[in-house]
Parts: sequence; C-alpha cells; structure tokens
Amino acid sequence: GLCAELDPVDPLATVGALKLQDTAALFKGGADRSLSSYRLVHKGNVLHEDAMSLAKFAISNNATLTLVTVAATTVAAGGLDGSVRLLNSATQEEQIWMCDGPILNLAFSSSGSKLAVAIGEADRTGQVVVFACDSRNPEATFKSLEGSAVAMAWAPDGNQLATTDASTVRILETDIDSTHARTLDTGQKQIGSIRLAGGNGYATATSMAWSCQGYLAVSTGSYGACGGISVLCIDTGQVLWVWDAWRAVRCIRWNADGSVLAAAIGSSVQGDPGSVVILANGQTQTCWHVATPANGLSWNPDGDRVAVSTGHFKGAVGMIHLFSLESGKETGVCENISCSSRSVDWSPDGEQLAVATDDGGVQILNIKTGTELARWEFPTMMQVVAWAPELLR
Repeated sequence: GLCAELDPVDPLATVGALKLQDTAALFKGGADRSLSSYRLVHKGNVLHEDAMSLAKFAISNNATLTLVTVAATTVAAGGLDGSVRLLNSATQEEQIWMCDGPILNLAFSSSGSKLAVAIGEADRTGQVVVFACDSRNPEATFKSLEGSAVAMAWAPDGNQLATTDASTVRILETDIDSTHARTLDTGQKQIGSIRLAGGNGYATATSMAWSCQGYLAVSTGSYGACGGISVLCIDTGQVLWVWDAWRAVRCIRWNADGSVLAAAIGSSVQGDPGSVVILANGQTQTCWHVATPANGLSWNPDGDRVAVSTGHFKGAVGMIHLFSLESGKETGVCENISCSSRSVDWSPDGEQLAVATDDGGVQILNIKTGTELARWEFPTMMQVVAWAPELLR
C-alpha cells in the first residue's frame, strides 16, 4: 500500500511521482519499463490518471493505493470467416468462437472483462455484440441504424460504448438494450469532401476513439478520395472540430493524455502511398509519409510513439513503421511481416506489438528488436487484433 499525498497544485503529478518512486523498489527491473505499464488501484478501482478518476473514486490525502503491473499475454483477433480468437502468446493456447458474419472490428473494455465485436452482414449493415470474456456469452447486441456498424469505441471507464453509421453516433450503456441509446450527430457533413461525394452515400465510418477528456473522434473513408475526421464533446454533442483528409481515414487513436489524435490515411488505389497525421484541435502538427496505404495504428502506453501498419489489400509486402512524437521522425521499421497488415496494437506493457495480416497471420513482435516472439496462421484474412488489459499484483 502506498499513501498518497496529493500535490495541491497538480494532483495528477502525485500519480506519476508515486510510480517513479516505487516501481524500481517494488518490481525487479521496474525502472527499465514504461511507467505506463503500471497502474494504481484504489479500493478495487483502477485509476485512469486523470482528474475525473481522482474525483470519481474520492482520492484524498493519505488514501491507500496499490501499485500493480500490467501483463501482456492475451490477444484477441477477428477474421473474415466470422471467427473470434483469444490467443495466449505465452502458452500458444487458443480459444475460438464463431459469429454470424465477418469480424470487422473488436475492442476490449478497460477492465478486460468485456469484448465488443463488430460483425458485418450481407445487407452491408451490421451489429455490435458485447461478449463476456470469461464465459464468451453475449451480454448485449446493438444493431446498426443504417450503414455499416464497423466503428466503435469504449468509454475510458468501460461502462459505455459508442457506435456510429457515419451520420449518427449512439452512446450505449452496455448493460441495457439499444432502445435506451443516446444519439449525437457526427458532424461529418461539415467535411467538404464528404459533401462533394454525396454524404453518407459514399463514405462510411471507419474508426472511433474516445479520449480521457470525454471527446469522441469519428473518421470516415471510402474507395474514392473522400474521408475526414470530426470530434464531438460527449456531454453536449457539440462538434468541436472537423478535418478534411480528401482520402480515406482508416484508423484514428488518441494518445494517452488525449492531447493529440493520430490518423492512418490511404486510398485503395494500387500504387497510392499513405500517410500518418498527428492532429491537435483540428490542426496538423506532424505528417509522416509511407510508401503504401496506412491501415492501422496504435500508440505506446506513454503516448509518445506510434506504430503504423501498412500495405495494399492482400499485398505481398507489409511493414510496421514506428514514429516518435518528440523527435518528429521515424525511429524504426519492422520488415518481417509476412503480408500486408490490416491492424497493429501496442501491448499494455509497452514491450510488444500484435499484428494481423491479410494472409491469415497473427504475429507478436518484440518492439526493441523486431524479432518474432509468436505466430499463428489461420485460413482466413485477419482484420483486427487487440491486446487484453491484464493487471497482475
């Protein structure tokens, strides 16, 4: 137990100070690991290291906190054959269950107890099903209002789930049915290229990201040159800013403190390059160019480096590019990817990358050396991978 004495000027500084002071002493090699690979727990509640967590869980002077370390062993992977697989990178064990359509997206809640899965359907609509990870039983199902329900994002506390069909966001309480959902306008029609392309007739929602400040980012894209990003305030529904990419935005992610948003961009025309854009308040801060479309991305736990998966659809060449927010430069490339990659996810301990490839592979890579630590091969294209949040005392 660690006794917290909150900094009167910056209470959040207390969290970082406790980690810095105690990780090396409490855990062997702790000083060599990212501080974001540890969590502080108060009476069973995991702090998200923001002001809302401190207030929500009534953290005061001399509160007793428990320091825990994050494990990274379980990866969820979704395939176009409708399979959802839980893969253990340490033991190579595999659990599988089948859904009624191709898996287009999946995401764990912050506790790791629930897995939301976006499932495509023949009429090009879809549904999001929330499964209990321990039993693999569905707890809730949310049908798309119109269009494809590919994009979704959990709230930081894991109690709400956002989905969208490009025009309407639905904020869902995961323990009740979708008739109680709160709806918001995405603001996508404020984006010039979306209007020129015919609104939602051509662009579809591709990704969502929910920041710790309560801002929800929505991206769209299509096979043509239209797509963009809109950012909403969850509480008020106000559109805070929009950004026109003039290309398909395939994936968006906030960094750890929600200060910047990263976007992976690329069209589907063979030979076209891609780009990775860092945005703050709707303004481009940094732009990196890659030789092939950027399909997916993921921040490291500290929020200062980003991994980007690239490649043309079923292309023979796939790479993972690593970029540094501090230096503004590319810091590494993982070239031992078997095929074009759809998705990449940085592990909670900051030491590994999970990669899904078009040839049915799921790879675990060491982030420092780029060497392959584990690999699975499946008879279907793998669309998405996600690490499960795991806390070990």
